[in-house]
Amino acid sequence: MMREVLQFNDQETDPIDLPSGTVEAILPRLSYEGTYLSLMKKFVHPYWRLLVHMFILCMTENRGGTDQLSITQSAAFVCLIINQPFNYSKYIFEGMKRNVIGVQKDKFIMYPRFLQMIFNACYPEL
Repeated sequence: MMREVLQFNDQETDPIDLPSGTVEAILPRLSYEGTYLSLMKKFVHPYWRLLVHMFILCMTENRGGTDQLSITQSAAFVCLIINQPFNYSKYIFEGMKRNVIGVQKDKFIMYPRFLQMIFNACYPEL
């Protein structure tokens, strides 16, 4: 259901992770100047920096800081750049689950627009 509503054009069999060597091989294309333990926006060439920033804001479950991508987030970003299949639907769903199941007392749900699209599809009479 989520896959049809969000229309990411991904498949259930698409990966949600990439080998670190694949991600590291793409970073020079972005003129990345840092190490790959976590991708830092400030080390990306200004030409790509806005895209990284928008990806962080729209496609990650980060609660704070908008300057760093985790390993899985970096894989998703690289797949977007090189047009390689990636299971964005599962990636987003897993991020939603992490925020709801989290150890913090406040239950924080990211992706409100995606949730609204799913609710509209499930309950059109609302």
